[in-house]
Amino acid sequence: MNSKAICIHLLLMTLFSGCHISPKDDASIDEHITQEDTLHISTSPTLEYYALKEEYNKIVQQRKEFFSDTVSDPDFTYYSNYDSFEEITFTSEIGQDTYYLWYTYFLKKRYAHDNYEAEREKLLELYNSINDIYAIIARGGTFFSHNKPRIQAYAEWDIYNHLVLKRAIPISESDFKMEKEAFIERNRRILESSDSFKYWDSFTEEGRKATLQELQALFQSLSEKIDTPYYLSCVLKFEQRYQHLILVGQT
Repeated sequence: MNSKAICIHLLLMTLFSGCHISPKDDASIDEHITQEDTLHISTSPTLEYYALKEEYNKIVQQRKEFFSDTVSDPDFTYYSNYDSFEEITFTSEIGQDTYYLWYTYFLKKRYAHDNYEAEREKLLELYNSINDIYAIIARGGTFFSHNKPRIQAYAEWDIYNHLVLKRAIPISESDFKMEKEAFIERNRRILESSDSFKYWDSFTEEGRKATLQELQALFQSLSEKIDTPYYLSCVLKFEQRYQHLILVGQT
């Protein structure tokens, strides 16, 4: 997404959702200052990230969006604040990864996050499966490795928005079967479309068949794990981030 598109996207979201950054006062933010020497920020054993006291306290004092009364999704929050005129900025790809881990850490502090361990574990599994599937389709790339820490934030936001605030409207129970069948059919079309794999030119026919079989198994496993309207709603939204990687040439 280019910078002009991002600006338009942010403007529209601000106008229609009424979303804005409304920081708490400095006294409230200062309550989060720590005296611990080291804090474990990452939420996943595979994404270890620790912060020293000095870094943590600078984040608390400078990144006030993490304590706003209004909480937004991680993409909106990042693009609204990543380049603010503060000492700590997150302008690189790695910086964005780190920002999403901080977002996850502070969002979890807003509610009894331990009550949603099962939902969090399953969302992370589903989202990482989707990331792995499209990494195979695109034959890898840094886009997918950078998604690993960002998936933490997407999952935490979906829990908070759907289950804690109960603000998002999931697919209804009556529509669940139909929507899931459409999801499965769309995946089948992706696998059958010769236009979907423009990155596979160097594959041998044997390699192509083996990779398609692997993808078919991954898609089937993913579909079996989507067993409620909530998970399907979250997956459909998350999967949109990968649509630029496929060209399903069917009318």
